[in-house]
Amino acid sequence: MRRGKVNKAISELKRAIEENPASANAHNNLGLIYGKYNGRYGEARAEFRKAIGIDSRFGEARCNLAIACFLSGDEELAWKHVKVARLLGASPNQRFIGVLKSGRANGRVEAAKAVGWSPTTEVLVARRNIALIAVVVSAILVGAGIIYFSPKEIRYARIKPKSLPFRSDLIEANLSKGLFDEVISECRRAQKVHPSDPNIHNLLAQAYHGKEMWDDEIRERQKVIELNPDWPETEWAALYNNLGVAYMEKDDYDRAIKECEKAIEFWPENAEAYNNLGYAFGQKDKWDEAIEMYRRALGFKPGFREVRYNLALALAQTGSFEEAWKEVRLAEELGYPAQPLIDELKKIFPEPE
Repeated sequence: MRRGKVNKAISELKRAIEENPASANAHNNLGLIYGKYNGRYGEARAEFRKAIGIDSRFGEARCNLAIACFLSGDEELAWKHVKVARLLGASPNQRFIGVLKSGRANGRVEAAKAVGWSPTTEVLVARRNIALIAVVVSAILVGAGIIYFSPKEIRYARIKPKSLPFRSDLIEANLSKGLFDEVISECRRAQKVHPSDPNIHNLLAQAYHGKEMWDDEIRERQKVIELNPDWPETEWAALYNNLGVAYMEKDDYDRAIKECEKAIEFWPENAEAYNNLGYAFGQKDKWDEAIEMYRRALGFKPGFREVRYNLALALAQTGSFEEAWKEVRLAEELGYPAQPLIDELKKIFPEPE
């Protein structure tokens, strides 16, 4: 894909996310473009995490996150997400798995080729190194008095920290790159100046989610609720939905259900929250309730392929095999990796003609 088309696709996906922040598919697709066409693995990784934060059952995003983690140099975390993806019924790229198992020194390059992602741009690395050298040389020249800056520029640079505005855009940029530790440090500094800003707590929650620190994420999201900001209903819905996902990661499904139900109170057409409710009910073996939640999600978003798959799984659990076949085939047509469930269904109930 040419650079112009890549940039256009990125812009369109970012606009789609602005309109619907709870779109797991949009975050997943944005991550794919970052990784596949730009070699921006950190940013890709962050988008896949956001997709999973919205929809913890999003197997495709888990597979993509495993790739991004490995290409970013985190082999251990890559294996973890591969295992979770398999548990969700997803099918990680087998060539990538082969490279991951090999443990070869040049595995990252081979993995990028295996999945068709762009390698990290060496030119950018070189430019960064050159810029660093330029800064060091400049500092030496300034110190030696060979070059100097005017007093006006020095005074202008000496702005008192308390007068600096809270630059959420800079923090969000680090968040999108997967630089979670930097985000946490910046947010902590910002809190010294703006201790009651709910946006800082919200950004902290996202960073903790990226680091899979669920208790810290929950604490920060609850702090936002205490501060009660004047947010749009969709933002509140996303907050409670994400809080529900954090509780699910802790296997606290009762609390997860309560939080996702609050998300629906703010946004009754929130298909992602209904999907999460279905998953939580399923984990409690309440399959009838799970089926109802999945059907409601599809009522608002018929093309939600993960829900089609989840519904097929829930129907199979209740013995409704004919309906399960119908839903799993729809999920497959929509592009969801449904083969694991198809294989299991074939063992217990022949596919209807």
